Amino acid sequence: MIDNNELKRKYDFCVVYLTKDYYPMFEGCIYKFTRANFKDVLVINVDMGSLPENLGEGVKICNRLDIKMVDKKAISYQEGLKVADDYLSKNKIDVNWMMCPQHDVIPLRRSFWDDSQEIIDSIDSEKVGMVGANCFMKYSKALKGIEVDGVFEAIKLSGDRVRIGRGMLSKNILGEPYGGWYMSLPDEYYKSKYFAVESPYWTCFIMNRKLFKKYIQIDYNFIFELWPDDLAYQFLSNGIINISVPKLFVCHDHILKQGIKINAEQLVESRSDFSLSHMRFWKKWGFRWGVRNPDVRLQFEKESKMILSDHALQRRFFDIDINDGPLDIDLKSKAPML
Repeated sequence: MIDNNELKRKYDFCVVYLTKDYYPMFEGCIYKFTRANFKDVLVINVDMGSLPENLGEGVKICNRLDIKMVDKKAISYQEGLKVADDYLSKNKIDVNWMMCPQHDVIPLRRSFWDDSQEIIDSIDSEKVGMVGANCFMKYSKALKGIEVDGVFEAIKLSGDRVRIGRGMLSKNILGEPYGGWYMSLPDEYYKSKYFAVESPYWTCFIMNRKLFKKYIQIDYNFIFELWPDDLAYQFLSNGIINISVPKLFVCHDHILKQGIKINAEQLVESRSDFSLSHMRFWKKWGFRWGVRNPDVRLQFEKESKMILSDHALQRRFFDIDINDGPLDIDLKSKAPML
């Protein structure tokens, strides 16, 4: 069994999975391909309404892997994080951050947990709500890069178009080569220790529990799509920044889950720019998320500025240009270099 007190001395975070039917992915993908040792961290799981037969199998899998199963279930994914946070509080597990990866996302380097703790130790936890990882999209390319010491050199050697964040408001982020992503960025970004982003890439992020409790209002309307982006926007609207870290290497390659039998009844939510979650985002924040929306900046000028308070950081992102380079958590100075 994992000693939570022992873990606390080394890591000020736990890993949280929100699982709907995907239990075979633990052994078939995550634990199989990662180089990080999951025995070194506390891992907890919240079931998101799996089919009964899948939940029964999931309990067995989690027992084998020493993943702590949370008794309470959730439906919307923001609620799932709240359930995980309540579990930590109830069991007096003293960690200040929750890392939330997807089931087809693997930590690449053996040092991933230590790298995560290093960045947590180096930032102002009163100012940062979410910390995002740097996601390779092709496993074969990622393997070429992770053996290189330097972060910038590793990314260049891999030749992969890594994704490290999402955004809609900064000037030029919707055009080529970004397409709404912090992707194919100027070199200076990848030489940074960390930098501010509108929203971390949702495949793997670390949540500040203290600020989560203080600022986040669980929105049950976000069933799946855009649920982390709404969290990021809630932080921004309260003057809390989100950052991404080039050194935190993960991989999100669908080829890694080939052959894994998953008895899922249906998708959590249909993928569409006009799904219920997308429409909720539009109503809540004043513009529709998605690069196929050519009216983003017009909608922001017309609607969002009336919704947001004067200190909301969405206004600052709207005024800057993605090509101006990486910014620190105050959005005024350059990000620290590696």
